[in-house]
Amino acid sequence: MTLQSSLHTDSPKPWRAAVIDLDGTLLNHQGNISDRSIKVLELLHRRNMVIVIATGRLDADARRILQKIDFTPTVVSCNGVLIKTDPLLPPMWEQTLTPAVSEQILRFTRRRPLHVTLFSHSGWHCVRRNPYLADDIARSGITCHYHSEREIHNIASLKILLHGADAEIDTAFGTLRERFGADTALSKSSRSTIDIVSRGQ
Repeated sequence: MTLQSSLHTDSPKPWRAAVIDLDGTLLNHQGNISDRSIKVLELLHRRNMVIVIATGRLDADARRILQKIDFTPTVVSCNGVLIKTDPLLPPMWEQTLTPAVSEQILRFTRRRPLHVTLFSHSGWHCVRRNPYLADDIARSGITCHYHSEREIHNIASLKILLHGADAEIDTAFGTLRERFGADTALSKSSRSTIDIVSRGQ
């Protein structure tokens, strides 16, 4: 059954919810949501379908993109470790990386040519400018905070994002998975990117 088939009231098993990714799915190549997609989502919402947006982005960044929609969807952000039904309400679910694991990962990255970005409720956090993420940060309007090597260890991070050359990312991914795979969920959202979040309890 396709998403469009759920619009038919005579469907024997109508969908009750739609969980939709942003990048590469709901968004076009310019990073925008089309008017047609907005109309479909609003129609599904009026027919009592629960709309859930799932993304690796920050909650605030995702909601900036979705602000043209006339309802407030649930957003599962930062690779699943933060779930909010409304930006003004407390999270339904939140899980940060443990300080010990976060510190070990950050120490690991110091010895490698990797750009490190931490995600938290207050925005992005870096030690130095990340050219891989600069355009996304500028478009979002969300603050990127800069810290010393010592200060960044004290941030309760929802997610650690690593950028680098493809070969370096491949090597780092294998080592990180071996060392921290029991405590974290690691994924490659692109050939030059590693996403690290806490493993679900």
